[in-house]
Amino acid sequence: MRLRYFFVVCLIAGLVYWYTVQRPHLQQLTVGTAAPEFALADREGRIVRSEDLRGKVLLVHFWATWCASCAEEVPALNILAARFAGQPFLIVGISEDGESGGGWAAIDAFRRRIPVQFLLLLDPDGKIADNYGTFGIPESYLIDRQGLLRRKFTGPVTWGGSETIGVIEQALHEEGHN
Repeated sequence: MRLRYFFVVCLIAGLVYWYTVQRPHLQQLTVGTAAPEFALADREGRIVRSEDLRGKVLLVHFWATWCASCAEEVPALNILAARFAGQPFLIVGISEDGESGGGWAAIDAFRRRIPVQFLLLLDPDGKIADNYGTFGIPESYLIDRQGLLRRKFTGPVTWGGSETIGVIEQALHEEGHN
């Protein structure tokens, strides 16, 4: 029994060490701070840089094709993209289907089953997700026009709900008056 307790304590200590010392940037991403920059390829190989998207409210959505709750969110995200079409709002889906997860081939197969009507990018080595401090997927970050984090959404979200719509509308409204 004592040996089991010892191993549990060591495991917890190791996790605390890893998340605080080995990955200190995870502690720094808080509401009101600058969102990490990214430069990732779209399906056609064009590099999309977050700095080029400045001036728009972004919903950066980390997901993967093998994630069931991620798949369930896609239709609602499509509706959200359509709802805010014509406004300075963009959903950026960042796939965590890296090279070992099938990459673009996995995404293409997914899109044949479930259409995706927002920008998709691939984070091949997971570095961007690490920079954001993403612990799991789905995980989303609302970023204002200046590139500051406004809200973090952990886990599946009801994207058509009044709270999420209100947060996006508020970001669009407030940023339009600066």
